[in-house]
This record gives sequence, structure tokens and C-alpha cells, in this order.
Amino acid sequence: MMLHGRGIMVTWLPVAVVLFGACNCHPVDGHEPLRFTASVPQSVGDRLDVIFVTDSSGGLNYDWARCPYMWEEIDDVFGESLNLHMGSIGTDLGAGEYNVETCDLEGGDGGRLGYYKGMDYTNVCNLLPNERFLVATSPVGCHVDRTDEFQCDSHTCTEESCQAAVEGSEQLVLETNWRGCPRCVNHDPGFPFSQTTMCLAGPKIACSIIQPLESLRLALDNNPYNTGFLREDAHLLIVFFVRKDDCSARDPMLFDPAQDSMDAPLGFFSEYRCFEFGVTCDIDDRTHVGVRHDCRPREDPAALLHPVSRYVEFVKALRDPQTVTVAALAAPMDGWNVTVGRDEEDRPTVESVECGRPGIRLRTFVEAFHPDGLPDWAYRPFCSQCDMTFVSDVGWAVRERILLRRCLPQPLAGCPDPGVEQGAPQAAVACDINSRCLARCEVTDVRRRGTAEETRVELPACLGVLSDGTVDPKNFFRELAYEGGYPAERDPELPVEACWSIVYDPICEASRGAALRVSRRVDPPPRTFAELTCDAIPATETNCYDGRDEDEDCLMDLNDPDCGA
Repeated sequence: MMLHGRGIMVTWLPVAVVLFGACNCHPVDGHEPLRFTASVPQSVGDRLDVIFVTDSSGGLNYDWARCPYMWEEIDDVFGESLNLHMGSIGTDLGAGEYNVETCDLEGGDGGRLGYYKGMDYTNVCNLLPNERFLVATSPVGCHVDRTDEFQCDSHTCTEESCQAAVEGSEQLVLETNWRGCPRCVNHDPGFPFSQTTMCLAGPKIACSIIQPLESLRLALDNNPYNTGFLREDAHLLIVFFVRKDDCSARDPMLFDPAQDSMDAPLGFFSEYRCFEFGVTCDIDDRTHVGVRHDCRPREDPAALLHPVSRYVEFVKALRDPQTVTVAALAAPMDGWNVTVGRDEEDRPTVESVECGRPGIRLRTFVEAFHPDGLPDWAYRPFCSQCDMTFVSDVGWAVRERILLRRCLPQPLAGCPDPGVEQGAPQAAVACDINSRCLARCEVTDVRRRGTAEETRVELPACLGVLSDGTVDPKNFFRELAYEGGYPAERDPELPVEACWSIVYDPICEASRGAALRVSRRVDPPPRTFAELTCDAIPATETNCYDGRDEDEDCLMDLNDPDCGA
């Protein structure tokens, strides 16, 4: 099975706290095996909650109208393999007590899904009555004949199949997409899924002052209008579409229009205020014209904008960072430099870079959720030329992060052919070394990770859990192990609370199909992760003249095709 754009997050570290993504092996001296450390989510499944945060200042309307093709692949990206919630909020939170043109609605839209300028846009975007966000999921109790992952020949699904898929108060109807595949949705099936999504995420004209980070917090912080949107067992995807930097005000005095001169405490009433009271550089003087370097969000008490750290900490308290993806099609950047000029009325202004004012604060927020470096898809400038691939690139990245969450990053020592014991051998040549799966791993169950209630429990290998309920770590005989060492993921009769095994999954290409399964009696609590350290082998023969079979494929040195034989 081919998946697009490998972007899974596994990190190789000398400590036990890691994210699941691209692997970086650390070999050790001599002939000792490679070791890797990884973290596999346990309480998050194939569920995805997507929230779009869209510029309400009117700056996107023209560009958005030219971008319908940006949404073309969304049927495939967020298709039937994911159980989807998708909602959209604007950036209008008003201007406090001040009378500011276009910001006349007190409190703005307050982070309410589907609201712009106090108007409910969900009906306009073809959602069924009283639905606040888009729901899409697979039908239940029917058969689908597939040509491949995305194409369907036929299906037996009916409206009853969608009623069986209802999990809350949503109304679901059957939709068959253009590839012939069925899906249960809560929008009018007469309109394409992509059109409904583009409409929900699209910009509307409201307040010229944008506060995307505070709007996001209000949307996700137990907002009664958004009940049911956020699920504890779902991956969270946050996507920004904005042309200006964040101006989330700590003190609404920031919007006082009566102060409107260079000498006023707040300076001119212009967008420069958001920069001056929210960003600090090597030069912090509103009268200075020219380039400023090393510009970063302000965190000092005198700042009139909330610190960006407030929002990073909020999201990380809401979800473990490993189950959060953040991306932005946003204000461009010139490194961390800003050029300050003057407009025709001699007011200071942050000059545009390419197509918008630098997004210092928003870029800092996005980077906080990509500790190993910002991927190309995670932050792109929203310029006049529509970025045709942004939505699909973000979508494929998060889709693979979810679907490949149990895959290990490298082939396992002692288990070079994970399918051999499960009726799916992959090795071209069989021998003793690849005829069994005896992975050498230590696995810790970390429950409620990152909270005050965090606990850590060392898990036994399922191979060592015997049918009589005892645990023998030295057992290597499948016939003695409970369920042959491969119990189901949920087994109320499991002799121990939980145990681990290596199972074969063909989508795990980097590890020759090796995936981690943790079998349990009951579902784990939220924020549970299996942290593991394993002996690994290289994917190919690394030395063709050392008399060793480094990749454990039963072909040594020049007999191995890796050596050009």
C-alpha cells in the first residue's frame, strides 16, 4: 500500500521522551545492535478533529476566490479511513468597549464554530439543520468492494448503515463520493464534500483586527457552542489561514482609537500597534525607520498582547503534543527580521514581505509543535498566487501520522520478518534467523502523560504471558504463551492488565511491516503512550566484507543484492 509523502515523526534520543516521526539511528561501537527509542499512541485511534482558523479581516477574500483547486484532494486526504470532525472559526473578537469600524460586535464571534459577524454560516455551507461542524465517518454493517485504497467498485451501504454510525447527536446521511466510495456525512450529499469544506473554512468580512490565537483558545476551552466537536481520543489538527500576524489583546485598551499620534502612549491608531506591543526586536523604537533584527514575541508584563506561550501551554494541556499537528498558510517571513517604514500619513508601518506583514507571533506558535524542525508544509506564505498543494500536503502529513502511528521506524533485531509467524512471510530467503519474531524491546505504558496523574508501568511481552496466568520473560515457545503470544488488542480474559507484541502491518514499510500492538483488558485512559526501546538492524547490508549478515535477511556480504551481487 503506497502512502504519500512520508512524514511520520519518530525521534531517536538517548532519553525516553520522544515523538513519533522520522527516525535517526545511533549506532554503537563494535558489533552491538543499533537501538532506537519511540513513542506509540495508545488512546488515540483513526479519529481526527480539524479546526480551521480563518482571517475575518477581509484580506483573504480575493485570493480565496481563486483557490478552489486547493481543496481538490480533500476527499482522498480526509476520506473514509478517518473518522472526521471539521469546524471553522473566524478571528473577530471585537475591539472591547471601543467603537472601531467593522469591529462593532461586542466580543466578536467568540470562537464559535461556523459564526462570522454573528451570523451562522453552517446552513450556507450545506450542513444539515442545527449541525455546528462537519462530520464524516465510515458506514457500519455493510460491505464495500474496493479496487484500491481510494476507488470502490460497489457497496451495500444504506441510510441504516449511517444511523448505526452515529456516536452523538449528529445527523448522518449516506454520501457516495466521485470514486464510488460510501461515507456518512452531516451535510447535504447533493453538494461535494470539498465544496462544503471550502465554504466552512473560507474567509468572511468582519473585524479588521485579527486575534487568531485567542479565537482558537476560546473555541477549544469548553465553549458551549462547540459541544461535541473535540474528542479525547482524536488527533487534533489546527490550520490557520491568515494574511496578518496575530493581535490577541491582553488589554483591550490596545484598540483605543482616541490615541492617534506619534507621542501618544499607544502611538498612532494603526496595525503597527499590534507589532509594537506584541513583538520585540533589537530596536524597539517606533520612530526608527529601517530593518530590525531578531524579532520575537513579547513575553514581558508591559506587553498589551497575550504572550504566545499562553496558547502553546493551553494546547499542550489540552492534548499531548504528539497528537497535535499545527500548520499555517499565513503572513510571510523574512527570517526573523522586520522592516519598519512610514505610510502616506507618516505613521509607522511594518512593511510587507512578498505579500503580507511578517507573522512573527503566529510562526512562533506553529514552531512550538514541530520541535524537530519545521516541515515545508507546516508554514507557507499566503500570497496572491494560490498555494495549490497546501491543504493536501498538510492533509497527507497528518493522515500518515495517524495511520502509521503504530509503525516502528526501523527493522527489528531478532524479528527481521514480522509477518513470518502470522501467515505473511516477506523474506525472499528463509533461514533460522528470520523464521521467528523474537524482538528485543523494553516497553513502558505511560498513562495520562504530561499531567499530574501520570503513571508509568513496565509491560511484559505477550510471548512471556503463559496460558496459566504466570509471566515467564524467558519463554520463547508460542505454544505455551496465552493466545500464542498474539492476544487481541482488547481481551477481557487477558491474564495480565496489558502486554506487548510485534505484529505485521504492510503499511509499515520502514520496519519491514513491524508494528507495536499493546493488548489490554480495557481501553487505556486519555494521553496513554507506549514508550519503547528496541534493538534494531540496518535496512540493508552495511559492510559487504565482514562475514556478518547485518540486515538479517539470510544473505551475507556479496551474496546479498545490497552489495551489488
